[in-house]
Amino acid sequence: EDPYGYVFVVDTINQRIQKFDPDLNFMAKWGIVGKDSGQFYNPSGICLSWEPDWAPQEE
Repeated sequence: EDPYGYVFVVDTINQRIQKFDPDLNFMAKWGIVGKDSGQFYNPSGICLSWEPDWAPQEE
């Protein structure tokens, strides 16, 4: 959960990050399978900052 109440989920099966609003309504998703910029290969975590920004952690 970020400072604004949004929830970010690391979806390892579909190789993406999903965003939900504070009421857990789906809002957005990012990522496709791959090893290039903007792609994910086994995402395992996410790091949120106090700014509206995030960074994935990959294996």
